[in-house]
Amino acid sequence: MRKSVSLLLAASLLLSCSPLASAKSSEKKTEEDMFPLLEKIEYENAAEDSYSYFLTHSAFKDAVGEDIVITTAAEYSDADGAECLDFALDAPENGRYYLKLEYTVPASGREQIERGIRVNGQTQYGELSEFILEREYYDDGEPKKDFGGNEIRPEQKQSEAPVTNYIYDYSYSYNEPLSVNLNAGKNIVTVYKLAGEANIQKLILEPAGNVKSYTELKDERKAAGISEAGGSVTVEAEKCLAKSSTTIYPIPDRTSAATSPSQAGKIMLNTIGAGHWSIAGQYIKWNVKVDKSGLYKISLRFRQNSSPGQASTRTVYINNKLQFKEATEITFGFDSSWQSTNLGGGEDYLFYLDAGDNEIKMRATPGRLDTVLRVLDDCVDGFNAIYRKLLMTIGATPDLLRDYRLDVLYPEQIAAFGTYADKLTVCADFIEQYCGKGNSGAALIRSFIRQLEKMNKDPDTIV
Repeated sequence: MRKSVSLLLAASLLLSCSPLASAKSSEKKTEEDMFPLLEKIEYENAAEDSYSYFLTHSAFKDAVGEDIVITTAAEYSDADGAECLDFALDAPENGRYYLKLEYTVPASGREQIERGIRVNGQTQYGELSEFILEREYYDDGEPKKDFGGNEIRPEQKQSEAPVTNYIYDYSYSYNEPLSVNLNAGKNIVTVYKLAGEANIQKLILEPAGNVKSYTELKDERKAAGISEAGGSVTVEAEKCLAKSSTTIYPIPDRTSAATSPSQAGKIMLNTIGAGHWSIAGQYIKWNVKVDKSGLYKISLRFRQNSSPGQASTRTVYINNKLQFKEATEITFGFDSSWQSTNLGGGEDYLFYLDAGDNEIKMRATPGRLDTVLRVLDDCVDGFNAIYRKLLMTIGATPDLLRDYRLDVLYPEQIAAFGTYADKLTVCADFIEQYCGKGNSGAALIRSFIRQLEKMNKDPDTIV
């Protein structure tokens, strides 16, 4: 199930995506203090068939160099009857590569498109066994007007144009695209069909080492003499090139005269996003035309007023590429009013655009909270396992007058309550530091922590 996230865009752009919130913190710690603890928890508890385990235990060194692009594939059906495409390629050395696919989707059919990937006959981790290929939609023409001069939302149509996307896990719980290890020399990447129709035209393997930190990229650009281009271009956010869902469409805003276009007494479709752009993985893309190649700042006028104490997060792609690591988590803070900002994190980021048409895409993402969400998922799995164990003794309707001696029968499970309380404390502390005070999600976690600590100290309170 996809995580929920949300935000809104206007005269320049409008966004949507909400992570979590905050409550009472046990000690004063910073976000940077807490994140290594979170990563350590995930590292120690990651399932061996998970992407987390792959990244921390078995991934090759990040490859660098040119993208590997394969346009031809051998088609066949495997022993289970699944349609398969084998892409043969040569890798210059052992390395880790991000996966991308270029594909088209027939306009007929509404079934979700699902595929899986094997490398050299093996599934390197569980998330590769099932992922989604997104359909794209566009507005069919300009908004029409009713008899009162109010704009009417145009019909949406599915695009049959080629789509190029990184591959993400099924629930979009990782900020980072899925990647694979390639051996030096010959490799075969198999893409097999699970559901839905799509025509895959290209497999693209992008060296993971090409996505550097912004500081490293800035130094490289300076050494190469790449500078700011100058000039500006304004794009109305509601006039997007495409979006990944029919629920994302232009909507009216009459709360600010600065929102364009506007007309007194008329309904104008002048924004896009808000609660309609609230699911992790959903994206919107725009076409931006510039006269000169060079570095540009991206400025947005937006409002994120749906999630107090929370930040909305977007991943930004330029021409279907991540230009630097920090582009995976651009945050937009809560405010009831409209805000204007340059995309950045401590400093304004500069994005490279080519002269002519460029595609800017923003995808809703859990941001840095992706690690928190995975740790919480692991804790929930642990609680369910303990519940099933205790259920064998206490039953669905326990006798409140009986002493079940749970501390004697299940000492490991009782001790686990304390362990999980410690893990959840780290999660709640990080959420508060990342999102700011006043987060209802962290408050709920802290309430559960108190219950776990009580059951750990006095097992009789379980029943």
